[in-house]
Amino acid sequence: MNKPTLPDSLPATAVSSIESEQVRLLNDAAPVSIAGSLIIAAVTAWVLWSVTPQAIVVAWGSLLATVQFIRLLLFFAIRRTPNPLPTRQLWSAVRISVLLSGLAWGALPIWLYPADFSHQVFLPFVAAGVTGAALAALAADRIAVMLFVIPTLLPLIARLFMTGTEITTAMGGLITLYLAFLGIAAGRNERDFHASYALREEIDRQNSALNLAQKIAWLGSFDWNPVSGELRWSAEHFRLWGLTPNSVTPDYALFRQGVHPDDITRLEAILQQAMQGSRVYDCVHRVIWPDGSEHQMHGRGEVIFDDSGKPVQMIGTVQDITAQLRTETALQNSEKRYEIALAASRDGLWDWDVATGKVYYSPRWEEMFGYQTGEAVQSLDAFAPLVHPDDVAGMFAEVQRYLQREIPHYAREFRMNHRDGTPMWTLHKAVGIFAASGKCVRLIGTTADITERKNAEQALRESQSQLQTAQEIARLGYFRSDLRSGALEWSDRLVRMLGYEPGEIIPSMEIFTASIHPDYRDRVLGTLAQAFSATYTVTAGERATLPTLEYRALRRDGTEIWLRSEAQAEVDESGKPILIQGTAQDITELKRTELAMMAARDEAEQASRAKSEFLSSMSHELRTPMNAILGFSQLMRYDATLSSANLENIDEIINAGKHLLQLINEVLDLAKVESGQIALSLEPVEVEPVVEECLALMSTLAEKRAIRIHYTAIAAAVVRADEMRLKQALLNLLSNAVKYNRHGGRVTLDVARTNSDTVRIQVTDTGPGIAAHQLTELFQPFNRLNAERSEIEGTGIGLSITQRIIDLMGGRLGVSSEVGAGSTFWIELPVDNKTEINNSQADAHPVVPGVALPASETQHLVLYIEDNPANLKLVAQILGKRQHIHLITAHTPELGIELARTRLPELILLDINLPGMDGFQVLEIFKREAALQHIPVIAVTANAMPSDLERGKAAGFADYLTKPLNIVQFHAVIDRYLTIPASDALLPE
Repeated sequence: MNKPTLPDSLPATAVSSIESEQVRLLNDAAPVSIAGSLIIAAVTAWVLWSVTPQAIVVAWGSLLATVQFIRLLLFFAIRRTPNPLPTRQLWSAVRISVLLSGLAWGALPIWLYPADFSHQVFLPFVAAGVTGAALAALAADRIAVMLFVIPTLLPLIARLFMTGTEITTAMGGLITLYLAFLGIAAGRNERDFHASYALREEIDRQNSALNLAQKIAWLGSFDWNPVSGELRWSAEHFRLWGLTPNSVTPDYALFRQGVHPDDITRLEAILQQAMQGSRVYDCVHRVIWPDGSEHQMHGRGEVIFDDSGKPVQMIGTVQDITAQLRTETALQNSEKRYEIALAASRDGLWDWDVATGKVYYSPRWEEMFGYQTGEAVQSLDAFAPLVHPDDVAGMFAEVQRYLQREIPHYAREFRMNHRDGTPMWTLHKAVGIFAASGKCVRLIGTTADITERKNAEQALRESQSQLQTAQEIARLGYFRSDLRSGALEWSDRLVRMLGYEPGEIIPSMEIFTASIHPDYRDRVLGTLAQAFSATYTVTAGERATLPTLEYRALRRDGTEIWLRSEAQAEVDESGKPILIQGTAQDITELKRTELAMMAARDEAEQASRAKSEFLSSMSHELRTPMNAILGFSQLMRYDATLSSANLENIDEIINAGKHLLQLINEVLDLAKVESGQIALSLEPVEVEPVVEECLALMSTLAEKRAIRIHYTAIAAAVVRADEMRLKQALLNLLSNAVKYNRHGGRVTLDVARTNSDTVRIQVTDTGPGIAAHQLTELFQPFNRLNAERSEIEGTGIGLSITQRIIDLMGGRLGVSSEVGAGSTFWIELPVDNKTEINNSQADAHPVVPGVALPASETQHLVLYIEDNPANLKLVAQILGKRQHIHLITAHTPELGIELARTRLPELILLDINLPGMDGFQVLEIFKREAALQHIPVIAVTANAMPSDLERGKAAGFADYLTKPLNIVQFHAVIDRYLTIPASDALLPE
């Protein structure tokens, strides 16, 4: 049996589906066809029972029943066959069963053809009914129809024509026409079936595509009848509500239940507006799934109204836009970030349409080149004139190379001019959009102002050049050593320092080791090995500093040079060095200079020591005779037997001696100042007590000349100074103001703040004044401006010393004068903001003439060791008037030591410059012996330099008295170390 032919319009993939469907339809019609055949067969057998042999009727009926039974078995077999059906085998079986059924009906006119006309007419009607029923049952298969109809009708047509009557012949012709009509009808039915099936397939395909599209797009559809409340959802609509398709019957309540509670009011308001005439429903809302998750939906729909304006249907869609909103949000955030990044980078954006030549310039681009927003011409006409003429050709050539894909990227730096002519360096980067043909259609890029970077690069190049020049001048080389890889780098300068040319050698430890002088090699290599193996603790980002090395090195030609190496190390997590970087400097000339400086320093120190020794010697040699002159003069002054004339002579001697001592002191003081040997103790000093003390000391001299002193001050004025030296300077100014003033004149002393940082002490006199041309000579040592011809005593070096002392204390000494009106000298000193002022007074109060001296019932033994007979005699006479002090003397150190050991005095007076051994050596002997350790030893010496005093204190002297002796001070010091509770005797005034 041939396979049925399908329309050409059907795809090949649909053939098997159609055949399977045809088999299903034929099989589904089998029960009705079988039942109809049996009923018609029973009626036919009943009609022909009496006109034909009954045995034949039974045989025919049995045949027909057997065939129908076979068809029934085949029906059940097909029903049990699962999809897809094996259509070829079943198709053949079904058609064979149909053919058998047709043959069984075709046997009817052959076996049971009646003789009478009335029954002959009955048979065509039976055949017509049977074939008509078959046409209805087998309409899906034209072949099956013809397989049934032809065997059924051809035997009947043949009998009718064989009967030969006009009526049977006509009936045979009509049945023949009927057969032809059946063939045409069967073909049309099959084509209609195929077309219907193809239509259903297309509808199913489109529905499947629609369902798939809805699923892909997360788009569901709905159809709602607001009158009946009927609501139909697509499968995807169920999924968008978090439900299984067709798991529940959708209705408005189910729809409303899924909408987020916060959105339902707005949604129903929009829905109500659509129902009341706006027709369109458009709403974005949230849906809560049964699992609690939240989804964003966009519902759209249109309402259909009837003729009366009543809403009868609403058709629409709902789409899950959660991902879309997230994407839009992400896109917005991305665009925002891009805008922020672009704004932060301060780059300009441009978009060039290559075909049209139009260019979009962003506001930042326009701002960058001096245009207002929207002012720049949106074409290359606004760009080209801004490019530096020397860079235009290269820039456009680079663009063309990129457009022709000769280079993978476009990025170029070139110069442009601001609209106002200011030169700029710019960086342009771009990416092209190319068509399928390979032609660039758009070029999008950015413009960055890199002027600062270019200037920085230029400055860096200049700095590097200057650094290289500086390294050459400073003879400074650079090295870098990677301890992990062993790589070693040397700068060209370092290579030259070792006597090689750059590129001539490869840096190595062997060359470095060989360059170290043998006398320094072990020490240098040992220090490096220890530094490289050490563990360092450094803060993150910092480097460890390695020891500085100074050593002699050998150049390639054997020349010796000195090198100084300084380096730092990068360390790993454990603190071990991994990278060493440093410099090596040729310090040969520096070393030579150092040696020369050391020699000069030694020479200067030697000269300074010689000067100090000279000053000390001069101080001792001058003070020693002055000690005798002033000492004996003072003793004679207390002799009541002398006449007034002799006393006046003695006063002249004392005054002359004091003047000479002052001159000695000032000359030595000046020498100390000029040699830098003066020692200052800078501390907070309250000005007012110092001024009042100086005024008290100057009051007697002022009274002798009838000079009034007027004083104005500010409270709590504190300066940073050396109190003793400040007193010395102020006394000098006050003394000059009194001595060089007119008789009965006036001295004004003012203390005031000049500003927040300075205090001025100003002394003004009413003397003759100083000419302007002489002010420059005022501070020259020994220059008294012709005052040496007057009766006024002085040395001419007081102001010079005062000026230099004030300078050393960080202050300033100034003067202004007017001839005939007087002079003003001032001292300016820095303010000290410390509030704690040392106002302590001296522990000891000096003894003055006319005051009772303490005495004791027992004599106090005092030992004086002195090699100068005059000094021994002076001290003996001074202490001889103290009844309870017994003085023993020794003119050699050895005798003094023996007397100290045997007599154990309460106090020892000791000269420093002694023959054989000096006072310091004698003091060391006293300190070593237990019996003498507790006895206070006072130095009595002409060594009055500050260094002498410091050495004496450091050596352990209880006190240090300098010659010439001040008798009052001498008594005070003696009394301090001797316990004398009672009065001794009164010294005469």
